[in-house]
Amino acid sequence: MHEQSYLVVNPLEDKEVIERFYHYGGGNAFPLYLDTEFDAQKEIGPWLLPYPPKEFLAYFANKPSGFRIYFSDDIETHIQHWKSLTFAGLDGELVLFRYYDRVVLEAMLVSFNQKELSLFLGSSECIEIISSVGSLCSYENSASQVSYKSEPWWKIEKHHSSYSVERHAWITERLAWQRLPSLMKEIYEKNSDIQSQLINHLIEGRAHRLENEELEAYSMNMLIKDSKQQSHDIYEAWYLDSAQIKTVKQVENLVTRSELQQGTQI
Repeated sequence: MHEQSYLVVNPLEDKEVIERFYHYGGGNAFPLYLDTEFDAQKEIGPWLLPYPPKEFLAYFANKPSGFRIYFSDDIETHIQHWKSLTFAGLDGELVLFRYYDRVVLEAMLVSFNQKELSLFLGSSECIEIISSVGSLCSYENSASQVSYKSEPWWKIEKHHSSYSVERHAWITERLAWQRLPSLMKEIYEKNSDIQSQLINHLIEGRAHRLENEELEAYSMNMLIKDSKQQSHDIYEAWYLDSAQIKTVKQVENLVTRSELQQGTQI
């Protein structure tokens, strides 16, 4: 029976999660981007919430935004472990590893063999995650070990990234209802098949090499083309910086020009 636990949460999925944690009696929440290259973004990066109260766990079960870890050693070891996963190797390059994003993590956990799962979890005994369809998934660590290293050490293999555009569309829509409910109500009243539209826009954005928040913001911007909502509301809701906004706008302009050219040819 596991006793001690903590949560690693994603404030970009639930912007109230830290506030709710303290509201229900939690304490000592730790931003995992603190004292890293992303220190300036620590508020919106992953947070470790130690020893969550029962009342908060009930809230989290209804509004999941990360994962739960069970452990029996020193929690400082776990803080260092997750901080060491900020970067990972992918195709010979270092990339920001969004392990705290359920869209990323859910697919990876399914793909891990036991050795990979143990490396990923370090000294953790078990990880629990609520999947995109609402089911609780649990993975036991058969060989827990301290795997913290000061340099980037985790490597993302091809079989780890089984991307599902359907699942991503579902998550994006859910986030949009949380962050921009008035906009989503307006869109839904015009066309209730939001999922199909998002799937098409996500595929389109990926074809132009957009990823993560940029891809989701792009798909939402394309979704609101015929609404009164402004793009800057989307950028703000997805916490894009000026460089990311520029990238999204460039792709939008390319797609718009392509659509105009096709319309002229027809």
